[in-house]
Amino acid sequence: MKIVYVGSTVKLNCDTTNAEDTVWEFTSASYSSETLLVYEYANVIYKLNSRYSVSDGDLSINNVQLCDAGNYRCWFPSGNNLGTKNIELITLGK
Repeated sequence: MKIVYVGSTVKLNCDTTNAEDTVWEFTSASYSSETLLVYEYANVIYKLNSRYSVSDGDLSINNVQLCDAGNYRCWFPSGNNLGTKNIELITLGK
């Protein structure tokens, strides 16, 4: 579990040895049916939110907002989901 303040930057570590094939999945605490995929594959990064970035398998969120609270999961499509990691992010207002 990580707790961060609104407006800060947070880095979520995936502990991967294959950073070029990492998928981050986010399930919002507010909208449990909403899923966001952020992945890095063959040096191509796909993301739905410009505040998110992936580097060496780790996910960074800039200018954290209350809506970023939720559950984050990283996994590896080519590794049969080996190394799956779950992180709960809690956001606090200023």
